[in-house]
Amino acid sequence: MKKKLLAGILFVAALAAAGILWQVSKPEALEGGKEVTVEVLSSRDGYEKDFAFETDEEYLGDLLVGEGLVTAADSDYGRFITAVKGMKADDSQQYWWSIAVDGEMAETGMDDLPLIDGSTYTLELKQGY
Repeated sequence: MKKKLLAGILFVAALAAAGILWQVSKPEALEGGKEVTVEVLSSRDGYEKDFAFETDEEYLGDLLVGEGLVTAADSDYGRFITAVKGMKADDSQQYWWSIAVDGEMAETGMDDLPLIDGSTYTLELKQGY
């Protein structure tokens, strides 16, 4: 019984430490005006288009939802993209929307991606988990 209690306490402490580490190390958002490009790619739908934005938003999620470019759903981990320009992800066919920043796969969701002046954010419909 004591081993289970100790294991539980250590698990909770590890989660708390991970949360603190994330808050300390996550990229900071920049205030003020920024010019960014959002590239949308869907080979399934034969769609490829760039959108240029001038914005004061600090995070990608706020820009995408605010501009009506994406539809998002809430989860325990934040919002996730369910559709871009009406092109829906499809769980039954394992379609999902990925995000890349300047060609590098994003390590966080859209709500934790700071907008950086001059950057390109790529939303690509991918298949397969």
